[in-house]
Amino acid sequence: MIDGQLVSLRRPTLADHEAVRGIWEDEATMRDVGGVCPLPPEKWERWHRRMFHELASANEYFLVYENSSGTCAGEVSFHDFDPSSGRAMFNVKIKRHLRGKGLGREAIDLILWHFFGAWEGTVMEDSLWEGNPGGLAVVLAYGFRETRRDADGIWVELDRAAWERKPRAQPSWRRHPVRTSAKAVIVHEGKILLVRHRQAGEDYLTLPGGGQEHNEELAATLRRECMEETGAEVEPGDIMLVRDYIADRHEFRRESPGAHQLELVFRCGLLNPDRLLAPSLQDSTQVGIAWLPVDQLADAALYPKAFREAVARCLSGKPGPVYLGAVN
Repeated sequence: MIDGQLVSLRRPTLADHEAVRGIWEDEATMRDVGGVCPLPPEKWERWHRRMFHELASANEYFLVYENSSGTCAGEVSFHDFDPSSGRAMFNVKIKRHLRGKGLGREAIDLILWHFFGAWEGTVMEDSLWEGNPGGLAVVLAYGFRETRRDADGIWVELDRAAWERKPRAQPSWRRHPVRTSAKAVIVHEGKILLVRHRQAGEDYLTLPGGGQEHNEELAATLRRECMEETGAEVEPGDIMLVRDYIADRHEFRRESPGAHQLELVFRCGLLNPDRLLAPSLQDSTQVGIAWLPVDQLADAALYPKAFREAVARCLSGKPGPVYLGAVN
């Protein structure tokens, strides 16, 4: 997700079929780009698999959500990214009844931060149908320049240097650069409580916990997050580990561009070992919880990977650093 002030960009899951369909099959929205594009379930599943799995290294796609209403306002994407030249093809569509509110311009700002940053792109290109004068006016007003006209339409492009000279909306990580997160190590009868996730067909584990809210003490963050994710009532203890997560230095920089999170890991006591409650607010990728024997931590699919050895070391009482650095 990439958060702005007016809009947020979110990658769609398979459950977002109706949101995308609501854009592609809306006649008023699609009138200037060749007409509606039917999106039955089987086509949606094929498209989603290709976009986010088979061709993920060359494509990026987000739904645009209006922050004030929480409704899907459109889409923004780029495709056919060529790593040798740093060029990609651009796309943005805002639902017709939501145009004129600045949503499209901020969506363009945010995806270009992503393109020129995490993807290290150099030129964003677009080809517009001559019957779409409104779309042409939008990209030219933004700062794209026309390069040619041919049978495929009117070609425009924006390079990194021109983009860097522009005033533009900033994603939330530029306005509020560091997020604080509290994580819990909860051990009962030789097993550690972990959160199970599934994303892009792969399963992995994390420590329970999450982001600190404004005016919230870290102990309260731990109690709230552990209850939301696992149904566990906990009593926070001492800090065990500290790490910086700087996404742009790691393999997940495209998944969480610009993210910088300071994670504080606390040893926590479990107050309700015999009656865990149902999780009240799971993350979108969460599929359950797991009790893992502590002696299996080193071989578990626990992320960040650095926690596998570090948590096991702390639980065994062996000495070692508390601050792990900017690791993943």
